[in-house]
Amino acid sequence: VLPPLEEGEHYCSFNIDNDDNRRQFLVPSIDEVISKNKEWHAKDYNAFFALGKFAVKENGRYATNVVSLKSFFLDLDCGEGKPYPDLNSGLAALQQFCKVTKLPKPTIVKSGRGAHIYWILEEPILRDEWKPYAEQLKKLCIDNNFEVDYAVPADVARVLRTPGFNHIKDLNNPIPVEILYLAPIVSNAKMKELLAPDEDILKSL
Repeated sequence: VLPPLEEGEHYCSFNIDNDDNRRQFLVPSIDEVISKNKEWHAKDYNAFFALGKFAVKENGRYATNVVSLKSFFLDLDCGEGKPYPDLNSGLAALQQFCKVTKLPKPTIVKSGRGAHIYWILEEPILRDEWKPYAEQLKKLCIDNNFEVDYAVPADVARVLRTPGFNHIKDLNNPIPVEILYLAPIVSNAKMKELLAPDEDILKSL
């Protein structure tokens, strides 16, 4: 999911504690993301990672500090009060969305009661090149009434939950964050063809 690092670049480990305090650390390897997330997990905090890589540690997790990304992604909210009453109905909507848009079957991570959805690319895409395709993915969701969190798909500095840890809202009922389906990597050319941005998106950027 993550683009490989060049010298001086960083990934981001992010956590939310039980009082909704948020912390983030830019670190120089995936191993250190996992190590930080293990620290959060030991304290019953929610552990996340950022989907992009970052240029300058001191500049933090800001969109302007993102160098590139290696996936397109969605956040599918399910459960009481959410767009889909349970994960199965959310995944059925995802299946219909992929059928209509001809998008390939994505990687699916159970994020708690919902799911995080990834189309993992062969090669990284620079931030400014990635953005219009991500906006088109968001537009396809809206146009097809696929009710995901619309703040997520075009957010270059987005964090999502880390598989292998827990979704903790109720300390007595942690929910494992786990990979439900690992899809084949998708060619950049194929995703660019399927997510070719329309004229309105190109004018807005």
